[in-house]
Amino acid sequence: MDIYENTTVYITSISHAVSGGPELLHQLCSELLRRGIRACLWYYDGAPDPDPAAYRKYHVPFTRTCPDRPENILIFPETLTDAYGQFHHIRKILWWMSVDNYLRHLKFLLENYFNIFLERPFRTATYCFFPDAQMEHWVQSEYARQYLRKNGVPNAQVRAVGDYLQSGTHLGLSGGGTKIPRQDIIAYNPRKGLDFTKQLMAAAPDLAWTPIEHMTAEEVHDLLCRAKCYIDFGNHPGQDRIPREAAAAGCCVITGRRGAAANDIDIPIPASYKFEDAPQAIPAILACLRACLDDYDGHIGDFAGYREMIAGQKEKFRHDVAAALPICYDVQKRQRVAVRLGPHTGRILSALSQRNDFELIGTWVNQPDATAIAFGDQQSCDALSLFDIVFLHQEGRIDAVLLEPGAEKDAAHLRAAGIEEEAIGWVKW
Repeated sequence: MDIYENTTVYITSISHAVSGGPELLHQLCSELLRRGIRACLWYYDGAPDPDPAAYRKYHVPFTRTCPDRPENILIFPETLTDAYGQFHHIRKILWWMSVDNYLRHLKFLLENYFNIFLERPFRTATYCFFPDAQMEHWVQSEYARQYLRKNGVPNAQVRAVGDYLQSGTHLGLSGGGTKIPRQDIIAYNPRKGLDFTKQLMAAAPDLAWTPIEHMTAEEVHDLLCRAKCYIDFGNHPGQDRIPREAAAAGCCVITGRRGAAANDIDIPIPASYKFEDAPQAIPAILACLRACLDDYDGHIGDFAGYREMIAGQKEKFRHDVAAALPICYDVQKRQRVAVRLGPHTGRILSALSQRNDFELIGTWVNQPDATAIAFGDQQSCDALSLFDIVFLHQEGRIDAVLLEPGAEKDAAHLRAAGIEEEAIGWVKW
């Protein structure tokens, strides 16, 4: 779907929702901004302060209105198909981040038929595979692609646009998880496949089963870096995040065959680590687990291909987005900069505002609660912490940080945080 010079991409989200789906929507918006495309989150539920704190690090704009114009594009996930029938002119993309979540959403609509469909027609309340040659579908998984094929969506309207795990340093993507001593721990997600997991636990009470619950992201990472195995016998609505986090952190991953786990594209692990979640399979599953615990080094190599796929997903995501949303005009090349707050910041911003070869991303401040900084008549700009600076630089959203003469300590902090020397610029008067 082509991007024109007057195109704005509106990405539909729900306020205060914190999960893999909303984060992916923020990642997409950040990627479009990196490419120089006008994009924003559209929180159509109208909350007064919708941006979840967990995703403010992306520093993406949001809006409560979405103009229904043919030059614009509306992207909405499979759980927010309510947006489908509300527009008639804007170009639409339905992003299938999962299949099972769409089915649950459809089930909810049908169960509340009289409360919903008496107020508005069925076609405006959801998407239910009505023929629509003007709409594209993005799929996060092979599982979703197969589901669309079964429901008659033409291949020409389907594009693969996946996702990625946010941070290689946080998730251990580069090290395979071998630096931390492994323990005989089997990690599992109690929100998925718990009934069958309980059967496994009852059959092997001598093993150390550790649930992933009531933990911060850092605590989850620590657990997965210590555990030898991760199991998941629940539904796999797409390429789920925790199995990938576990594999990236160096766990042997053992799954069922539900949803996306049934194919070897979404979860590319040897068939010997995939089992039916049936009582008769319990002895074989436990034998596999004990083998991985007893000879971790002999088994972990079987997951090298899975880890390699995960490590390359960020670059693949960028390629997928560029292929799905090609730019059909000359984008002006501008250096994206952040400015360190100092005595002459207003003067610097004034000079930048008169140049077309720079784009101001934000101002580096030491106020953790600040969200924007205003300088007289200058437009307010985002207040960025050192964490934000490093994060946005890693994301390709900041090319350089501008410092005033004499700010050697600030430069040292940037270098210590991993900002390379060529990305540190000095203002010359």
